Amino acid sequence: MNLVHLIGRLGKDAEVKAYKDGEKEMVILNIATSNDYKDDTGAWVRRPADWHRVVVFKPGALDFCKGLKKGAQVEVKAALKSGKFADAEGKDQYSAEILVQGPYDTVREPKKRETREAA
Repeated sequence: MNLVHLIGRLGKDAEVKAYKDGEKEMVILNIATSNDYKDDTGAWVRRPADWHRVVVFKPGALDFCKGLKKGAQVEVKAALKSGKFADAEGKDQYSAEILVQGPYDTVREPKKRETREAA
């Protein structure tokens, strides 16, 4: 089963793009996630963020995503897609993105959970 489940915050506003000669739209989200944890003393240990590119094609999710702004928290459940392409210099580059397009894929506000206090 190819399933990614992320909860993170947008690094910039949702980006709406047209494809198929302007007939259809997609939304690109750049989501940051982190693996912060509490140490033995109860203090939060901060780790660098991981960045994820999410491409949304699913019609119902498109409407939700269009209004998302930098800093918004989102939850994504969808498939991971990897690819290979040649850059401007002809060197092979690899990419991975999360595609929201299937009937069970979702993008939504996450359910409320424990929040940590500001340090």
